[in-house]
Amino acid sequence: MWGRCLRLGNVGTKVGRRSWSFLSSKYGCEEAWSKRAVGEESGAGGWAERPDELYSRLEHRAAQQQPISLVDVDLFLRCARADQLGEVRDILHKTRSSALAHLALPSTNYAAVRLFDEAGADALPDLLQMLDDRLNYGLFLDRFTANILFDKMLERRDYSVASKLAGFLMLQENFEGPITEQFALYSAYKFLELPLPAKEPVVEEPTKAPVKKKKVEEIKIRVAFLRNPFFDDHFDLTDDRMIAGKTLAMITSKRDDPTSCDCNLLGWVFYKKFDKAMSAAQRLAKKGEIYKDTLDRLEYVVENYDENDAQGTQMLGDILSIIKNIPVNNKSIEDEITTALKKTIEEHEQNEISEHIQTLKSWDTLRSEKLQEQMQRLEVMKRAAEKASREKIIQEIDEKIWFFDNEEEVDLKIQNKKEVLREEPRIYKKKKAFSKSDTNYIPPEISRR
Repeated sequence: MWGRCLRLGNVGTKVGRRSWSFLSSKYGCEEAWSKRAVGEESGAGGWAERPDELYSRLEHRAAQQQPISLVDVDLFLRCARADQLGEVRDILHKTRSSALAHLALPSTNYAAVRLFDEAGADALPDLLQMLDDRLNYGLFLDRFTANILFDKMLERRDYSVASKLAGFLMLQENFEGPITEQFALYSAYKFLELPLPAKEPVVEEPTKAPVKKKKVEEIKIRVAFLRNPFFDDHFDLTDDRMIAGKTLAMITSKRDDPTSCDCNLLGWVFYKKFDKAMSAAQRLAKKGEIYKDTLDRLEYVVENYDENDAQGTQMLGDILSIIKNIPVNNKSIEDEITTALKKTIEEHEQNEISEHIQTLKSWDTLRSEKLQEQMQRLEVMKRAAEKASREKIIQEIDEKIWFFDNEEEVDLKIQNKKEVLREEPRIYKKKKAFSKSDTNYIPPEISRR
């Protein structure tokens, strides 16, 4: 339906040059990414020149409640332009709502993230919103797209967005590679380094005279569903600092180096799991070293903590009393984390670039195979429809031939039936004889009460 063969061509959208912060410019694999495998109809040109038509066909199938081909969705994302982000978002939502969403090609997510990333800063809020709304869009980061976005946000010093990306990976509970994990740690730490929001002044409301409450009629409203009051402490998290804290704690839980131990303490504190933060502080006390930056940050947190949480304030005070007795390391923990990130990139970047290129090639191969399978299915369906049509025509012809071959016999049967009906005597019902006794019948009198 959608094509006859695959053609490799240059994408219609030009990818602008960008600056890189930690990663090298080769990590984006621009040459491999700029080649798109798009369907081509016989004698009609490739889809790269006609993405609008491809989207219209997908939209038409969705409007007719027909299943959307996930291969065609992937082809559309591969040839979509930067001015078609609205159509991309719409088709991702329709795909996610379909019964075949679990069969989406792995390259679909990658293509969507790269497309929004290349569209510039204006498209970033939409991308973050789709990544956050996993139920309706099903958009997830892999290590390649995550690293590209991390590097871009850190180059802009947009630590808030970088921390959100780290939070998405934490919710997936999969950082995939060492570079991605180190990027997430660095991003979460830099975000938690930012000043805390100022406390809102408490304004005492003037006392009012008690007012008699009028009895209000109870009105019941039917709703579609009730919100589950259970808090899962994972996907239900909404506070950015708690999410960043959990990200730090999750990454550093199995690490034992001094930098990770300090980050683990900070993570549990911002995640407000003070019992685990106490255990992290006791582990630092056994190691006999804590970074001065960590101590200063915890003192700042204690000073600005919510006064209404008496238990949390007390536990933070106990944690602070423990770490104040630990010998201080005056080195910058931020420099240590930055050095660790650069070292990790230096060790693993070349391997990931090779894997990145190989992954893109394997996705093109998989897409070609799926497209060929789809074309074969469509061909089988077409032949089955043609066969059914031919059989129907043959059946109609056979009926006509049988009628003309047996026309005289049929006419004879009809004539004989008419004669039989004509010869059959008619049966009349006799009317009831009039009885003379009926003339003497006197109806009863009905008296009103």
